[in-house]
Amino acid sequence: NAEDRKKYTQAEKKARADKVGLWAKNAPIPPWEFRGDESSEKAIVAPAKQASTTAVSLKSASNESRAPVQDKTTGRTYTLGPRGGCYYMSVSGSKVYVKDKSLCGKQQ
Repeated sequence: NAEDRKKYTQAEKKARADKVGLWAKNAPIPPWEFRGDESSEKAIVAPAKQASTTAVSLKSASNESRAPVQDKTTGRTYTLGPRGGCYYMSVSGSKVYVKDKSLCGKQQ
């Protein structure tokens, strides 16, 4: 209910201010971003139809890497990391890994 949400919000603000628990880290990842909660993403980003993305493949002398992929519907830039993880940068500057590697232009 609304009263519980208010209590949770106050507790989160206090924990952030006091740098307690996960908020004690230099670059904390909020639980809803770490878990990849769809409900929190829906509250922030309007539901999108199928994402229209474009991937550009670059070849270097040592190995093949991929350029970041811009999702025009959400405005997020998905990056394929060196170990194959697909992520975007959150508003707070943290990496948010996604399960769907096709967002990075990689076939699953």
